[in-house]
Amino acid sequence: RTPTRAAKILSAYKEHSGSCKSALKYSADDALALIMDAKLSESHYTLLRVQAKQRNVDLYPTYNEVREAKLNCYPGDITVTEISARVNLQSLLDHTARRIIQTISPFSFETETLVLFSKWGCDGSTGQQQYKQLFTGEQHSDSDIFLTSCVPLLLYGIRRVYWGNSRPSATKYCRSISIKMQKESTD
Repeated sequence: RTPTRAAKILSAYKEHSGSCKSALKYSADDALALIMDAKLSESHYTLLRVQAKQRNVDLYPTYNEVREAKLNCYPGDITVTEISARVNLQSLLDHTARRIIQTISPFSFETETLVLFSKWGCDGSTGQQQYKQLFTGEQHSDSDIFLTSCVPLLLYGIRRVYWGNSRPSATKYCRSISIKMQKESTD
């Protein structure tokens, strides 16, 4: 009821509304990371997106944009046959280094040589459920799987370490080199 009350209310409203931050829209890569971390299906992600849009918050990109971001995660030079899939090792390492650099893009690497330090290994699994997959050769079976993979550990230059894998034993950073339907052997 005082003459200054309206001015105080207006001032408080402006101060409060100025401190509220608007929602930042996910990039397609960030949305893909969310989907992977939360183990969301396409339908669950779409439901989240629709629910946010119904509340006038355009937070998530379309699933088609996420699908495009997912395609950018694949290295080139992949060979797939009836019993195996493999990627050229140099293509995989180059692609991995590029993707890591994209995550730390504010830095300039043009004048510095970078080294990607990785580990690799292989593992086999036998006695898997056999499906009704028909192979051209009778010696092939989908009950045995052999995987070769690598894991990036460090990306460093002369000046410093730019990226380090905080969980080197986690499957999240595992990059498949080849997968074959065959039994593990000493060869």
